Amino acid sequence: MHSSFVKGLKSLQSSFLLHLTPLHSPFKMYQIKEGEKFLKPLLLGVYPEVFNKDPEAFNLPRQLLPVVWRHSGYIDVIRASVILEKKSMSGRKILPLFFDEKRDIDIDTLKELRYAEEIIRSIRMQEKEVWEE
Repeated sequence: MHSSFVKGLKSLQSSFLLHLTPLHSPFKMYQIKEGEKFLKPLLLGVYPEVFNKDPEAFNLPRQLLPVVWRHSGYIDVIRASVILEKKSMSGRKILPLFFDEKRDIDIDTLKELRYAEEIIRSIRMQEKEVWEE
């Protein structure tokens, strides 16, 4: 891990550092509740400022929607005091850690495992290790 991230964790008095990856906009996600027939936009009540401007924000091009990030779990760094004293697994001051998307592979299937192995091989062909930029 880069020493600049560790320094940032210390100097900004953050409680948690987590790896993020871009996410397709949740504005284009829907839910259907049991017993109901129709879909409802997932974030309708969460971002009223967006839906007040455009009641059909879910139909906007993704480039016009707020950028959102997904916690990938690739790297998490947390202060022990946050867990022990605050009884939290992240605290409130969370620093982002951005990596190249190719480093964020969920491995749940044999196909995904083979894809991850291919990525590792391609990185090593550049005479790098997977944790290097």
